[in-house]
Amino acid sequence: MLSGMPERNFTPHDFARILSRAFSIYLLVWALSDLLTLPELVPSFIHYLHFPPAYSQRNYWLTYYVTRIIIDSLRSVAMLIGSRYLWKNGTYLLTFFAKEEKDSSVTTATEL
Repeated sequence: MLSGMPERNFTPHDFARILSRAFSIYLLVWALSDLLTLPELVPSFIHYLHFPPAYSQRNYWLTYYVTRIIIDSLRSVAMLIGSRYLWKNGTYLLTFFAKEEKDSSVTTATEL
């Protein structure tokens, strides 16, 4: 170790913060990659919007692109919200699961 730095051990809260922030970055990158596919879908959507199908009443490709744009957008927004939550409140998950473990140990002790 460096001579001027105090020695510090990792606590479970430090580990939870690092793990939640790593997962937050993963969700952020995944959401951005999904958002980057939207410019690929929009021109196809516009194409099928202006040209009605000649062989049926329902335009399959228009429905496909509308559905895909909506689902990709909603999934990206949900991942961005989840990423922000994990970045800010990652240690809350540790206390949430720790409470669950304490509760389960209490119930098993009373059952005996």
